[in-house]
Amino acid sequence: MKMKIKVKTLLLGLIVFAVGYLWVIPQSTLAIARYLDKKDSPRAELFYEKHIQMDDSIEGRLDYANSLVKYFGKFTIYQQGWGGGEETSQEDLIRAEDLLQEILQMEPTAREEKSYLDSYRMRMDIAIAKGDVDGLRALIHFGENHSEILLDEAAIYKAYLHFTNREFEEVKNIVDRLETKGLDDPRQEILLAEIHLANGDIEGARELYKKYQNRDWKSLKDSYFASPTFSSRNFWLQESQDLLDGNNRIKGRVTFEGEPMAFVEIYILRADGGVRIGGESFVAITDEKGYFETIPISDGIYDVGLGLDGSLLSDKVFQKSVTGYVEIAQGDEHIEYTFRDTFDVYSPQPGSVVEDDLFTVSWEEVPEADYYTVEPVIFSNPLEKSGGSFRSPIQDVNGEGRFKGTSADFRISDFRNQTGGMTFEGEEWLLGSTAVLGKFMPGGEYPIIVNAYDKNNQLITSSFPMRTYYDKIPSIVVEGELSPGQRLVAQMKYPEAIEYYEEVLLEEPDNMEAISSLVKIYGIGWKKGEKNLERAFVLLERVDDERLASNLINSISFELEADEILGSEEKIMDMIAILEKYNEDDAHYARFKYHRAKGNYREARDALENLENFLPDSLVFLHIYYGDYDLAVQSLLDDRFYPSRLQGETFRSAILGLGEDPPPADEMEFLKMFLLEMISGGAYEQKDKIYKRIVDNVDDENILTIVDEIYNQRHWNY
Repeated sequence: MKMKIKVKTLLLGLIVFAVGYLWVIPQSTLAIARYLDKKDSPRAELFYEKHIQMDDSIEGRLDYANSLVKYFGKFTIYQQGWGGGEETSQEDLIRAEDLLQEILQMEPTAREEKSYLDSYRMRMDIAIAKGDVDGLRALIHFGENHSEILLDEAAIYKAYLHFTNREFEEVKNIVDRLETKGLDDPRQEILLAEIHLANGDIEGARELYKKYQNRDWKSLKDSYFASPTFSSRNFWLQESQDLLDGNNRIKGRVTFEGEPMAFVEIYILRADGGVRIGGESFVAITDEKGYFETIPISDGIYDVGLGLDGSLLSDKVFQKSVTGYVEIAQGDEHIEYTFRDTFDVYSPQPGSVVEDDLFTVSWEEVPEADYYTVEPVIFSNPLEKSGGSFRSPIQDVNGEGRFKGTSADFRISDFRNQTGGMTFEGEEWLLGSTAVLGKFMPGGEYPIIVNAYDKNNQLITSSFPMRTYYDKIPSIVVEGELSPGQRLVAQMKYPEAIEYYEEVLLEEPDNMEAISSLVKIYGIGWKKGEKNLERAFVLLERVDDERLASNLINSISFELEADEILGSEEKIMDMIAILEKYNEDDAHYARFKYHRAKGNYREARDALENLENFLPDSLVFLHIYYGDYDLAVQSLLDDRFYPSRLQGETFRSAILGLGEDPPPADEMEFLKMFLLEMISGGAYEQKDKIYKRIVDNVDDENILTIVDEIYNQRHWNY
């Protein structure tokens, strides 16, 4: 039987098919991509790619680019900490850039002009985020010569470029021309307000930002010029009034391998409130040569931070300055910030399985390096590489922690007996499981990082960039599984673990896993108030390997209280003798704690002066206690002293002032009492009582300054 189909019906069918293929299917694909993007699904990218293959449209490409770069947040870097920003990868930023560049080569219809203009703006924002000055200039030139609809946008970004170069008259001229032309854009207010700030006119800036805030909020964007700063600028000006009541400026430069880094934002925080990541407003932006100059700021001690797009940091290491804080008073201060390229680790490769006790780390030579350190990344849940993490240098099979060559051998068993401390679980403090199980847990994966330092102990560079994914860097996987006792410890079921290991020792008195685990559980205490030092010392005597004994001793001695030391003096001295053979700094610090417990403060000071790798503030306090003010200042300026606001001129001048203008003897006694409390730990819970006692009994300005600076450093004023 033959079917007859009319020509009109056939044509209609072909038209329906064509519409479905050419419009319905592409639009459905785009709708699915948008839906998945809202759900943060990685599959959105597949549908965006499929859509632009089917539909050569501006809209689809712009949506795709926006999905790759959702927000121009800044990754914030302070001397004392860093973080934040969007998770935009370098690959995503480049792909978005390509999509937008494709749009700019297209001819928009009248309906597409807004999307075309938005694409042009976003393309320039990406150039700013990347610090690409040449790219931004080329885009401005393109807008000035390619299309009438891009002219105003090109002018605004040209004004921004002049602003970053501190060419303020050129900025004003451009903004005036745009206003005369009738353009009313919030970025005109932003640029003029920022010029007022740069010139120290806070009120003028406030007025312009009030005008900005009075605009219809729906018309405002989350960020302008690739920065989220401006939407909350007025609030920051009110909150930071005390920072901006001065005439000082911090000037400096930001470079990567000697080349300038443009459009990096500069932040400041008072050096007494910890590090706040996110929500900053810049006080300067680097120009095309990498130089910056802050708006006028008050006298004070500051933590100066940088803000830049996180995608830039996938190949960069930040070199900290010599001191963590910048002190400024009645004048300008200059500071340099340097980023370096990473170097390669040849061995291990990511996911390398260690089948025996030994593994080797080898790396590329850094010509300027005096020595290297190797740091594993220890996760609270290393079996899944999740939870919190920390890094600390490890020692090789010879007990060395600073390596002159480009390779080192390590023994996993050495690290299974290194310790950690307490962790807050639920409503009580419990011993962290890694404190017992050590740094390398069977079945766990541990990323490996190598750092290069100069002869002044300053970081030159690292194998680990500021931002990366741990699955992309070298790591070792420790072969084996947790024993029944280790599983109990991993679950922090310590009473059950104690019972299990004690039963093991009844059958195997020399079982080292049971002995070392119980020494730490008993010696540190499995929770607050639950120690059994006597049993820990008995078990410690069964350890024949002095290297293992040294690790166990260090874990116990670090947590010993003064009364526990005084109740076990002979054992403590024997333990210190073992520590001396394997880690002199650990032995010196243990000796400091011993003499401190006995009240032998001169001997305690001698022990701290012998430390090779670090100097604690306790040494400074002891120098002050004994009236050796010059030695106190020398210790603060020593390379081994950690970055601290105590290194600032305010604290140092107050110390020297005690010698130049000695306070009354009774007030000095109150200072000595205060210093001993700081040396002994200075319980945070007693901070108000300690502070009130000294300020109620002391009038000497130098003493009060010393006390205030210590409180600020410890953040006890909050």
